[in-house]
Amino acid sequence: MKIIIRIPNWIGDAVMFIPSLEIIKNNFPNSKIHLLGRIPAIDIFENYPGINSLIKIRGKGVFNELKFIKTIKKQNFNIGYLFPNSFISALVFYMANIKNRIGYNRDGRGFLLTERIKPNFSYDYHFSDYYLHLLRDSGLKIKKSENIELYLSEEEDNKAELFLKTYKNRIKIGFASGASFGDSKKWFPERFKEVAESFEKKYNARIFYFGGSGDYQDCVRASTVKSLNLCGETDLRQAMALIKRMNLFISNDSGLMHVANALGVPTIGLFGSTSPTSTYPYNTNRKIIFHKTYCSPCKKRVCPYKLKLCMDLIKPEEVIKAGEEFLNEK
Repeated sequence: MKIIIRIPNWIGDAVMFIPSLEIIKNNFPNSKIHLLGRIPAIDIFENYPGINSLIKIRGKGVFNELKFIKTIKKQNFNIGYLFPNSFISALVFYMANIKNRIGYNRDGRGFLLTERIKPNFSYDYHFSDYYLHLLRDSGLKIKKSENIELYLSEEEDNKAELFLKTYKNRIKIGFASGASFGDSKKWFPERFKEVAESFEKKYNARIFYFGGSGDYQDCVRASTVKSLNLCGETDLRQAMALIKRMNLFISNDSGLMHVANALGVPTIGLFGSTSPTSTYPYNTNRKIIFHKTYCSPCKKRVCPYKLKLCMDLIKPEEVIKAGEEFLNEK
């Protein structure tokens, strides 16, 4: 049996898909499983056990998806699971002649699927359950993972150790002050800076800012004089190896928040415009800070009132306190 899985497009969503990946592996223990997805989300599955290959889509756009049809068709997959809701992802599987094509019946793509699953989405439960419902309704046995993991190679681990050698005996705290979804997700950079300065002063901590090149300016505005801004300086795998070695990770609701949590790092997630019920970090080594307002969570990219009241209600003092609780557990 050969199975191909089209993974979600975003890093955080890909992490929340991991319980479903484990379900597929458990239901088809002797099958060969291949993952198809966009860079960088698919990169988190390097070294993931039980995966036979990663088929990487570079860039967005219809052409970048369609050009993999011949590659997929040659491999004669028996089953294809579609976790994105897009029409184009279903079209690729249809044109690649995958015998069984399973996905949610959304975006007018039902005729391209052999198993059309009725969408089952709610902000009242975790987003990982949205993916699990697809598998449950398609007939698989479901036993939800208690925890999820990401995996690094020995070489990646060694390079991260070497990079951080100077700070071996110091508390290391990672920050992710950006968010690709939009400005409404972002806590104020001056407050990130205040929190960072507090940990530098009290714990002699070394602060690291993580993110893509698009997060660079957010991180610059949030940085202290002593902190190290790595936004755009690492690829995702390098960032993962470094984040794994943090004693604490403080983040907006972002992909790196989910990555840090899945790597076993104590994680503080700052929520405002997005739902802490549906996208909180999966593992239990987390603290969520969220203050309900009359308009939150609005799920909008930009605050329609330009006040960001939901984020304004998060004060540096409570983030510092949450971080100290984690650090004092050591």
